[in-house]
Amino acid sequence: MIYPFIRQAMFSTGCLLALAQPVFAQHSSAESITAKLETIQKKGALTGFAVAVVTADSVLYQHAFGFSDVAAKQLYTVNTLQPIASVSKTVVGVAIAKAIELGLFTLETPINDILPFPVINPNDPTGIIRVKHLVSHTSGITDRPDAVKRGYVLCEDASGENTMRAQLLKAGYGNEDKDITLPVYLTEYLQTTGKLYSKKNFLKTKPGATYEYSNVGTALAAWLITLKSGMAFPDFTKQYIFNPLKMAHTSWRTSCTAPADMAQLYNEAGNVYPRYRSASYPDGGLVTSCTELSVYLQEMIKGYAGKDGLLQKASYELLYQPMFPPGNAPKGLDEKEPNTGILWVHRMNGVIGHTGSDAGVGAFMFFKPEKQLGLILVTNSDIENMQHGGTRQLADFVAVWKEIGDYGKQVLP
Repeated sequence: MIYPFIRQAMFSTGCLLALAQPVFAQHSSAESITAKLETIQKKGALTGFAVAVVTADSVLYQHAFGFSDVAAKQLYTVNTLQPIASVSKTVVGVAIAKAIELGLFTLETPINDILPFPVINPNDPTGIIRVKHLVSHTSGITDRPDAVKRGYVLCEDASGENTMRAQLLKAGYGNEDKDITLPVYLTEYLQTTGKLYSKKNFLKTKPGATYEYSNVGTALAAWLITLKSGMAFPDFTKQYIFNPLKMAHTSWRTSCTAPADMAQLYNEAGNVYPRYRSASYPDGGLVTSCTELSVYLQEMIKGYAGKDGLLQKASYELLYQPMFPPGNAPKGLDEKEPNTGILWVHRMNGVIGHTGSDAGVGAFMFFKPEKQLGLILVTNSDIENMQHGGTRQLADFVAVWKEIGDYGKQVLP
């Protein structure tokens, strides 16, 4: 069976849910944690990974382990580039907050006031889907698996072959239009005359009434920014987020052209995935490094603490403000994630951030507001495909996350 190949906000098992809670227990020096993480990497379950422990003003620990490309014997470094799956959604959240700050729209704006065609839930045709519903996963737009598979484009590798390509194509992944764009994909998925349109693309619910994680909804939110600003979403985020933070090597995976120092991505058996991209790239297609993601997280911690930066103070407050009032949570909300800001998850234990998984990708980024302490873990290995041999990857991912949490407790008790 092929990897699920769908980006997610949180993995499906209780063990993985626990991962998003930084574990602060045993003390550990920098040398000690490095030795422990080297031991974990040598088990071979995680091909390569990088970690960071940061505060608003300091990088307390940052290190990389393993390989970005096994065949080429290329080491994984803190500057290695790779996709970060659904951690990308936090950037969409910041972009939405910036768009609101610029007066392009508000959270209450009906999306059909912006879109070139109406998006109507056939199960609730009079319901008004607003921006706030897209960024809180309560729009009623759902991810239909067979249509989501069609959003992927499998790129041609330099060798012209990849042993997994045929398997993925057979399983329905890949779009025959190699140049498919975000607007085209969303139009095909959401317009009634679209090739991928179906009533099953929508839940039987009213906007705001039901929580169901939606990659398509996130991508649609990003498209609203393009429609109102007149800027392609990558250009908007580059101007307002990446350039100010000097994240020169961070970009969206909108084509099959890969940076020279981009990691290969591996499944649980150690096979290399073909290079791929997604037409709905804002929901999980950000490519960055541990170094640049650390800079971003530091800025987010500063913003939470009330410092102007990428956003004004009021915009940061809007970004992180819980969307669901006490006693008025939507149906389907996970009790371990009782609230969300603008695409920033609020965990039950108080940490804020996001998780991500995709084919050959695992990524976690969270910060603890009262400590102003942030943790990052990214890997170029599957960690979710547990029913087909991925338990080793999961166990090692858990172990790494625990070690960096322990280190955070030591240096910032």
